[in-house]
Amino acid sequence: MGIPSWVMAPVSLQRSTKASPLTTTLEFASSLEKILTSGPRPFSLATDLLENIDKLAEHRLVAPVKFRDVDEYGTRLWNISSRLKKDEATSIKLVCLVRVFACLLLDCGHRSTAGSTANVIRVLKSALKTIKLCLDQRHVALAERIAEKAAYYEEILKRCSGDELQELGVLHTDFSSEYIMMRIALAWHQDRLDLAENWLAKLESTLVKLDPILTEKLADLLFEIGKGQNGKAAYGTAAQWLERAYDVLRLRSEEELSSDAGDLQTAILHTMARALMKAPEDETRERAWNIAHDLDAGSSDKLAVLLLKLDILDTNAEIDPQDYCDLLLRIIRTIHVTESTFRTTLHYIHKLRSQSSTLAHVVLEKLLLERLPVTEKPEWVERLLVTIIWNLTTSTSNEGIQDSLKQMLDVLPAQFPNSIGASATHASQTVIVSPWLCVDMLFPLTANVMTS
Repeated sequence: MGIPSWVMAPVSLQRSTKASPLTTTLEFASSLEKILTSGPRPFSLATDLLENIDKLAEHRLVAPVKFRDVDEYGTRLWNISSRLKKDEATSIKLVCLVRVFACLLLDCGHRSTAGSTANVIRVLKSALKTIKLCLDQRHVALAERIAEKAAYYEEILKRCSGDELQELGVLHTDFSSEYIMMRIALAWHQDRLDLAENWLAKLESTLVKLDPILTEKLADLLFEIGKGQNGKAAYGTAAQWLERAYDVLRLRSEEELSSDAGDLQTAILHTMARALMKAPEDETRERAWNIAHDLDAGSSDKLAVLLLKLDILDTNAEIDPQDYCDLLLRIIRTIHVTESTFRTTLHYIHKLRSQSSTLAHVVLEKLLLERLPVTEKPEWVERLLVTIIWNLTTSTSNEGIQDSLKQMLDVLPAQFPNSIGASATHASQTVIVSPWLCVDMLFPLTANVMTS
């Protein structure tokens, strides 16, 4: 039985064994263009692309007469990849492979002739964009291959005169800086932070000359490296890279940077504080607190900063329960109560309870009576009421339990006329009659509430 036609690659993708490598590549480029523009796309397309990428990377030079063909195919496929990138129905991994193939065609075409400086710039721009897309898709090996091509063109630009580049409206320092930033990113993805540091050192003399856009790009790259190290629990290394990101961003004034730069700086400092607070040295935790204090004074995202402060306090050998309570009261006054913020607040109240059940009650009562009445969420009211009962009845301090509960329950009908369900009401009544009688009954339910 023969192979079914639907599993065979289209005739346009089949290669002649007698054709020259360049002819085969151009035939594939032609069929690829038709497939990408009109479809359908065979299941083997990605594999075919990878095979032709390997073959094209081996081509040294082509005959000058073929230059136009190679360059035109590279240009058209590059433009197609740009359109496909905006098409949500197209896999970004496929776009990445098409872009790599197109970039290699542009490189092959340029090297076959004494290409102009303008074409050097064009190919280098394409290479830098291709490397970024490859790294975004974790195609490190392909990024390495294109980086080798980019190095060739960056070296050519070094030898170009300033007047020639000025006529083309470009600065070599900008291309050189982008190239080095790409090398830093590649070294990071290769897990070679030592190489990344070497490349970064090459930028030190030109950092103050970077335009604001490149300054932000570099700061963002260094931030991503630091954040990645923080995620790997390499807190000391993370803090170093985050410090570099912060220093780079401060080279420009707020007026020179984009509107997103402020959010980037906040993210850098926030992540740096989290890295520092997990380091074993007391001085680093103190610095983490100082960063959090500065963020508290200027950040618009108060909840994130206040939670950061709570986490820093948690790392101290001895926690001042009153400081913890004060931060939680600030959170309750300022947050927009949602399911997420409600659960987060309960999580930190539970931590406070391990230090002081009395202060935990103060916070719980404040949340119940001052913030929940406007939410119209009876399930939150019931969960919180049961949590309050659990906190009081399982507290090591027994004094005043009944009085505290009675005072709170006296005001509940006015605050929540329709929010108290039968289960919560029954639990409340049971506690007032005999607080110790309901501990066993409430504990499984309240433990589940605190866990959630």
